[in-house]
Amino acid sequence: MNNEEKILSILAQMQSSLTQMQSDLSDVKAVQAEQGKQLAEVRATQAEQGKQLAEVRATQSEQGKQLAEVRATQAEQGKQLAEVRATQSEQGKQLAEVRATQAAQQSQLTELTEMQEELRTAVNRVAMAQERDTLPYLKLLDEGHHDIMRRLADKDRVERLESDTRMLKTTAKNHAQRISALEKAN
Repeated sequence: MNNEEKILSILAQMQSSLTQMQSDLSDVKAVQAEQGKQLAEVRATQAEQGKQLAEVRATQSEQGKQLAEVRATQAEQGKQLAEVRATQSEQGKQLAEVRATQAAQQSQLTELTEMQEELRTAVNRVAMAQERDTLPYLKLLDEGHHDIMRRLADKDRVERLESDTRMLKTTAKNHAQRISALEKAN
């Protein structure tokens, strides 16, 4: 058997296979017709697939490549899914940490609120003690201060007296020097 005969034999086998497949496809169409209204869309799709079946046989090697790509994509998607799950797990941990932090902050807020209330109470006590104990003394000091201020000479008067005193001292010193000089001259 030469190459041409082998090719013709293979083509005949392929033709036979194709004929058999078309026969099988007709059987499938008959079964689908019985399924009725729910499978109307499926029949249209299968009829289209019947037309495409011849093309599919011719492009099986291309589909093999595409299948490899699909498998590679699935593998990549599997990795991505694992990464997403790892991220979700990490986010779950972070969420737990955030909730723990919130609980701690709530506890601190409660403590601060209690401390603030205690401080208010203490401030009120101090204010009452100040009013009861300190204010009378401050009023007494204020009255004493006003009394002293009334008795003290005002600043301008004191400055004038200081100026006059300096002038008198200078004059007395000059007179003493002149008298001393006159006594020495006699």
